[in-house]
Amino acid sequence: MHRPALRTPLLVLALAAFPALARALPFWLKLPEGVSSYSDRVDDLFYLILWITGIIFVIVEFLLLFFLFRYRHREGRRALYTHGNNRVEVVWTIVPAVICVVLALLSRRTWADPVTVVCSPNHLLPGWCLVVLRAECWAYCRAWWA
Repeated sequence: MHRPALRTPLLVLALAAFPALARALPFWLKLPEGVSSYSDRVDDLFYLILWITGIIFVIVEFLLLFFLFRYRHREGRRALYTHGNNRVEVVWTIVPAVICVVLALLSRRTWADPVTVVCSPNHLLPGWCLVVLRAECWAYCRAWWA
């Protein structure tokens, strides 16, 4: 592949990443206005995951088309069979795992905040009772202070 042919895909990737920096999104990608105290963090997490998956999708589709044209059938050319490349396979296994771990660590606090009780029995007014009920998939947790 010579230099001018490489410039176009790099320019497309740079233009695809640019709106992420400016947070400029088309109207159909914007989320509704947040009304909770933690909605901005959830929205930011959503946009981060959206841009990571979007950029990876563009790269994979570009490589798919590149290899489709690069190794298309040509008369008189014999196929070359290989056993694979362990280094490449390790890289494309570890990189998604690292991305998933980083996203899990970034999102842990964001997802934990809405279910955290910020009130304690010491903050209750006299005669009031605090009841906390947290529903889960197959169980529920309850606590009360009088």
